[in-house]
Amino acid sequence: MQTRNSKRRAAGFTLVEFLIVLVLGLIVIGAVFGKALFGRDQANGSNEVSDITQVISATQSYKSAGTYGSSGTNLIPILKTGGAIPSDWSSNGSTATNSFGGPVTDTSTGTGFTVSTGGIPQSVCQLLAVNIAKQAVYSTSINGGSAIVGPVDAAAASTGCSSTTSNTIAWTSIN
Repeated sequence: MQTRNSKRRAAGFTLVEFLIVLVLGLIVIGAVFGKALFGRDQANGSNEVSDITQVISATQSYKSAGTYGSSGTNLIPILKTGGAIPSDWSSNGSTATNSFGGPVTDTSTGTGFTVSTGGIPQSVCQLLAVNIAKQAVYSTSINGGSAIVGPVDAAAASTGCSSTTSNTIAWTSIN
């Protein structure tokens, strides 16, 4: 003989079963959402590597009479005039903003220049630090830390890129 409680239990989910299904569903949704965000950061990182490389190459081409102008000269207006600001960045004459909304500077050191970009997410910061340092730059500084001369290895990039949402990297060229 079945009681009323046993009939009701057989007919539907218990609260514990419902919670288990809910938790599993949230885990699946979180995994899909996390994968989408990580993939977007990686794609943006590849674009940003290309953008920074474009700015460094363009700046090197503007060297005149062995100099980039007096030390401290803002080179962004020259890049803008020459059409060398990447299309996915915004600029308003003397300033530029990267695809993450962070500031970009390009400043003469006299015989060289420093390109700096901020607002970089941690996953992209590591990618930029390692890949741009392989280019024609003399040193890389991450979040105002000591300059790393030559290539930046993954361990140094991981240590330097300490902010999850807003890192700044500066590359100095002496060419």
